Amino acid sequence: DELAHLLGPPPVVEDEEPDLFLTDGREEVVTTMDRLEKTPETDPFGEQHQTYAHILVDEAQDITPMQWRMLRRRGAQASWTIVGDPAQSSWPDSAESARALQELIGTAPVRSFRMSTNYRSPAEVFDLAAKVVVGAYPAADLPKAVRSTGTQPELLTAEGDDLRSATLRAVTALGDQVEGTIGVICPPSRLAEIAAGLTGSGLTGSNELDGLRQRLTLVTPLESKGLEYDGVVVVAPDDIVAESPGGVRVLYVVLTRPTQRLVTIDPGPSSTASAAWRRSLG
Repeated sequence: DELAHLLGPPPVVEDEEPDLFLTDGREEVVTTMDRLEKTPETDPFGEQHQTYAHILVDEAQDITPMQWRMLRRRGAQASWTIVGDPAQSSWPDSAESARALQELIGTAPVRSFRMSTNYRSPAEVFDLAAKVVVGAYPAADLPKAVRSTGTQPELLTAEGDDLRSATLRAVTALGDQVEGTIGVICPPSRLAEIAAGLTGSGLTGSNELDGLRQRLTLVTPLESKGLEYDGVVVVAPDDIVAESPGGVRVLYVVLTRPTQRLVTIDPGPSSTASAAWRRSLG
């Protein structure tokens, strides 16, 4: 789409004079009309895209500058509804994304509305997540969580760097505390390790923990975007920050996935990680 916009349609090649004589040995009559008749062809650049009267963009904080330009070509004369939270952006350069959006708006009239209430996250969970993101992005405009469970997030440290065992214990305990879904969110570099720990732990197969297995989902931070779980186990938060393009903003997304309980697990003291993310908690 971008290349078609930059390069434009291919040059028009003038038709050659039709050959009215048979040169391939055929013994059939070919009329002048046959030679002049053109086979209709579809011009891929004739209509590059459809345009729309209204465009709705959700999760706008993750739209890339090139994607904004693509959308603009489809709604140059449209009205727009754009919904997003810059504090949750996974795009590395938030300023670049903001400039691309401003270029799209141009001089058009704009009305802004603030979503001030958080119904999903319990206040105990959201207060922790808010401290984390504000520590890195003081200008974050955060809503107010209006629900309370009375249960504070549980911040754990794995003994001897055994994240697999610590994660299994946390998941098993969480299974007794919530009746619904459980999400285990870990950095991509530890996904295979944690998956192997959960798979070989008895959480698979027909046994007393099979019901818990049915409620369990293992995802990476970016895969967790837009999702929610009753209970969440966040593995190695510092690694999530280091391995995510949005850094602390992606950790903020991860910490706000639970609707009831949050558990975090940091590697043990011998790890090179030192729970740097906790410093913003005071």
